[in-house]
Amino acid sequence: MVGTMSKLGDLGSMLFVCYVLHISQSIRLQLPTHRDAFTSTVTSKSQHNAQGNAFTCFTSAECDFTAPRSIYTRRQVFMECPWRFSHSYLRFDHRPSTATDPKSLRLRIQPNTKKAYFRQLLPTTTPAMSTGIPKELELSHLDQQPHIRVYGRYYIIFPFPDISRAHEAKEALHNGFKEVLRKFPYLAGTVDLDPSTDLLRVQYPDPIDLEAEARRIFTVSYDDAQHDYDSLAKDAFLPDELPATIFCPNELKHHAGLGEDAYAERMTSFSKGPLPIFAAQATFIPGGLILSAWWYHAVIDGTGNGRIQKIWSDAVRALNTEKNKLRPVRPPARYYRVPSYKDQLQPLKDIVKEWNVVPDPSSARQALATLVQEADAAGQSTNTPEKPFARRFELRKGPDEGPNKVVAEMFRFSSQAIEEFRNDLSIKIGKRVSNFTALSAIVWANVIRARSKSITASGNTQSTLAVVVDLRKFLPLPFSSPDYLGNLVLSATPTLDLDGAAASLEDIAAKITDALHAINATWAVTQINSVLTNPAEAQQSLLKFPKGPDLYITSWQRMGADREWCIPGTSKSNATAIRRAAWVSEGGIVVLPREEDKEGQEGEPYEIMISLTKADMERFRAGLEDARWLVDSSYKPGKVVTWRDIFSRRLTGFGLAYGGALCLLTVVICVCTLSQSARIAGVAQGPAQEELR
Repeated sequence: MVGTMSKLGDLGSMLFVCYVLHISQSIRLQLPTHRDAFTSTVTSKSQHNAQGNAFTCFTSAECDFTAPRSIYTRRQVFMECPWRFSHSYLRFDHRPSTATDPKSLRLRIQPNTKKAYFRQLLPTTTPAMSTGIPKELELSHLDQQPHIRVYGRYYIIFPFPDISRAHEAKEALHNGFKEVLRKFPYLAGTVDLDPSTDLLRVQYPDPIDLEAEARRIFTVSYDDAQHDYDSLAKDAFLPDELPATIFCPNELKHHAGLGEDAYAERMTSFSKGPLPIFAAQATFIPGGLILSAWWYHAVIDGTGNGRIQKIWSDAVRALNTEKNKLRPVRPPARYYRVPSYKDQLQPLKDIVKEWNVVPDPSSARQALATLVQEADAAGQSTNTPEKPFARRFELRKGPDEGPNKVVAEMFRFSSQAIEEFRNDLSIKIGKRVSNFTALSAIVWANVIRARSKSITASGNTQSTLAVVVDLRKFLPLPFSSPDYLGNLVLSATPTLDLDGAAASLEDIAAKITDALHAINATWAVTQINSVLTNPAEAQQSLLKFPKGPDLYITSWQRMGADREWCIPGTSKSNATAIRRAAWVSEGGIVVLPREEDKEGQEGEPYEIMISLTKADMERFRAGLEDARWLVDSSYKPGKVVTWRDIFSRRLTGFGLAYGGALCLLTVVICVCTLSQSARIAGVAQGPAQEELR
């Protein structure tokens, strides 16, 4: 009886497979390239469902493909399908060569309950790009600076509760990215070192196959079950909880040109070959979607990356007919401009008008050197030497281990505290102070305080905060065009003398304000020309960040936090958060993207990432907590809980007991001694303006 039932079961399975094959004829997989050459045949017992490029499996099976070996290598790969069916993973195995099928691959499908998702089937090597005639993008001398030969890396995080719409979201992002490539085809290219000049070189195919290139550069992953959106949200999406091992785009992960740097986290050398200019990936996690993008900094600066985001999001939103409605136009961001701004810019416009051919933004990079040289010859730059920097010394000796290990952490500052502090500073120093300047002053002051012993012991007498500034608004077209994606940022360098009189927070804010207000078209031309003519002493060349007393800060505040994507399946039109991938670069500070303040509502916290040694980071954190600058989303041991936190939160369990105990203790103290009560009240009023040495 058992044998008969088994035979009937086998017969039923065979009939079912034949039925599926009869309806679908063959299961055709949608591949990035050469997809018409791939057809699959079921060769063992299995249940399958073919709908477009969705392929579901309940038991093991094998599928045979015929394809050039150079395109797909032996590796673990995943196919996409709705999550409710995905309990398998896929693997390629090379079959022995035969006379009739010398280059076939066998795809084995095996059950695996731990893998709850499928990943899109993707090529693994960069050479699979379009085969158009190579075209070269010339880079400017600012693009060629060695310190920016790294990848910029960031995550755009969305709530995504409706996983049944994952395929729809993926297609919307894919089609939207094709518009990015249509606008900037060189993003499909590679960057390497020209052996004849030892300079960076960008090459890309012309024309490009938009469909194929979009599928190669933008990939999708469904296989991350260990990260949960709600859990990440509780910790404000800390970058440390978003590892590159999971979220690095597939096009770059373990790329041959990276060598041992498998996730493009360090400075590049090109010793192993060319590298992609841009790579992106959408990773679906339970309850969320994380869109990650890696862009090569020597080709694209932060403002250029923001432009890519805008074009991509606009294209995705235009495809969503449900949410694509007319929205009120927001006024452009307001920038501080010196009174003589237009007068200084006009001579630069006149120089460009004299050119026989005005280049478009994509090919204007080489013309940047011509502009600043002609402006310098016409007297549009200044020869006044800046105050020289004092000699820098190392803050410590020995390896970066133990307390000297460099780490990066994120801090969240109360927007109300920053706003009040900014207003107070503006009155005290008699100058317009921005929220960014107020935040920068707080961070700089507390880092100097945290490093005070090592600064004194090392003999350093200065500390400089290099403030990264976008120069587009100080230059004429085509350099001021938003489509100029190349590097057009340099640094203002406010510097504190640490061996003289003490400096207060007001003094530090005034230093930063004066340095930023001094930036104009003349300053921009002078600094760009100095990088061209004397790079060894220009800008940050004489400063010391690793093991040194200096810091640099860049603002991503306006890099798309308000931008509406309207991705199908998301419950929010714009991102919940945008994070820079965790990085280690001692002295580096990034102000993360932030939504604009809304009238009548408390603003979102100001979030920064900073990289310091462990010992300095502990002292830096303690200084901020003591002054109560930080926002706590929930109580954690070792973090400050203010009175406002206790009365504004819903406290249960331990939180209620903790708050009640604090209240009772305060009442006892107040009854016992009036002077003690007065002292506590004085501390609670706000951060003290301590002196710095």
